[in-house]
Amino acid sequence: MIYVVASNTESLYGIQSRNHIHMLNFLQIRHTSFCIEAAILESVDYLLFTSKNAIKAILQHDLFTIFLQKQAIVIGDSTKQAWIKAGGKIAFCPDTSCNGYGLATILKNFFADSTQIPHLLYLCGQDRITNFKVLLKNTCKVTEIIVYRSLMIPQTYDDSTMSCIMSKESQKFVKDSIFIFGSPKQYKAFIQHYTWQTTWLAIALGDTTFACFAEDICKINAKGNLKKALQIACDIENSCMST
Repeated sequence: MIYVVASNTESLYGIQSRNHIHMLNFLQIRHTSFCIEAAILESVDYLLFTSKNAIKAILQHDLFTIFLQKQAIVIGDSTKQAWIKAGGKIAFCPDTSCNGYGLATILKNFFADSTQIPHLLYLCGQDRITNFKVLLKNTCKVTEIIVYRSLMIPQTYDDSTMSCIMSKESQKFVKDSIFIFGSPKQYKAFIQHYTWQTTWLAIALGDTTFACFAEDICKINAKGNLKKALQIACDIENSCMST
């Protein structure tokens, strides 16, 4: 059985029709109210996104039309596509999957020839892992604003967005279950509720999530690609069924 453990479930519609793939969500994303002066926003050279949750959080902001005038630096194709869908333009997105530290290293080279210090506005979640202010302190001016929070959903939570969390007593995962994790916090929430079994496989959708996996578990990094992760999971599942 394959489980996709993620909060961004809108990209998963159509997948749930496959009876061997299930959706789990341990987190609820809540947007955070924030204020920024128009003059400060106008002074920003680039927006910085490491999650499409941050993009969703600013869609209804009073100054969204100004946000939209700014090119974005992003991690991951899904975040890139979310900003393009919102009407924005991309200044830079790494060709290969990387974490925040890797992006900071790349950006040092990206801005190496800049005659002025660029101003980046980092729109992020409360549980951000990367401190871009520190990593880019000699390269860019970084202003950080928290625009969303990830809250733990009670174990009995069950909503209409195909998210389903059962109690530890009622949820039974089969021997060779495969779990695709969309974020470090989803993985951490999962292992708070369930004892990891040696026969299970964890697949990460990116470097940051992969890095948080326990060292002694079976794991694969799908490098930010859900389709690739699902294909890997299906191939492994089919291989196990044929043996």
